[in-house]
Amino acid sequence: MKPPVLIVLLMMCLMISTACSSTRAQGHHTRERLEDGTPEAMLTEVAVRPLSLAGSALGGAIYVVYWPFAKITGADTSSVKHVLIDKPYEATFNRPLGALRQLRELDREN
Repeated sequence: MKPPVLIVLLMMCLMISTACSSTRAQGHHTRERLEDGTPEAMLTEVAVRPLSLAGSALGGAIYVVYWPFAKITGADTSSVKHVLIDKPYEATFNRPLGALRQLRELDREN
């Protein structure tokens, strides 16, 4: 029996995030070295855009599950919506091709 595609995608995301955190711990500054608009920065979009799209889809699914329970308890959902839906959407669809600085700024926003 083959595992569902969603499980495989989640495992890939976990492996990539683990690799990114280990390179960050070693002091590897890829985002600082690449200038916006260079061919190398645009080549990174091959990995960044699909991951951002997966983050948008996963964040949307989590928000759909979270939202009714938050409304029942009277909690404010605007900050959760911003983190789970708005930031990945901006990174996927509104950010110019090869603009890695803007991706970093989106990551730093509250």
